Amino acid sequence: MTKRNVLTSAFVFAVVALGLTTRPWVSGTVVDTITGTTKATVKGSTAAPTAFAGALVALAAVIALLSARRVGRTIAGVALALAGALTAYGAGRSAFSAKSVLENWVDGSGGHADAKVTASAATGWVWPTLACGILLVLLGVIALIEGRRWSGLGEKYDAPTAPKESDWDQLSAGKDPTAADGDRD
Repeated sequence: MTKRNVLTSAFVFAVVALGLTTRPWVSGTVVDTITGTTKATVKGSTAAPTAFAGALVALAAVIALLSARRVGRTIAGVALALAGALTAYGAGRSAFSAKSVLENWVDGSGGHADAKVTASAATGWVWPTLACGILLVLLGVIALIEGRRWSGLGEKYDAPTAPKESDWDQLSAGKDPTAADGDRD
């Protein structure tokens, strides 16, 4: 994959994952003695703060991949892969343990001590987030492998170096352009 494809894809998946954390990931039914039976939903950023953080780190890694040089791209590629893993972990944990997520939300929301979660399920929003996390891991690995060959943004803005003397200029100055570097005079 080209640098442009990797960075564009990683940016899109990170933004999509970040946006998906604002949607409800877990829904269920909570029963307590005072309010009775109520429906509850938990947003992705609340259900899995790790997924939200992973998406933010992935965005930062994309910017670093865009502008860093070789060593920086290696570090940013690792950061992108780890951020994708963090996003996928948070989404997967929410998807496969929805009841635990809803119970933690009920306990932390200042609810009643006798509140019980009677039904819970992951919503459809958690699955694309899991997919985005996995794809970010893959793109981070690609960036690690291919990133060594990419040009950096900073090279374009480096201080100019002395131009190499052309063969014609060397001939005009009485030098032999075919001679070895040490034998040019």
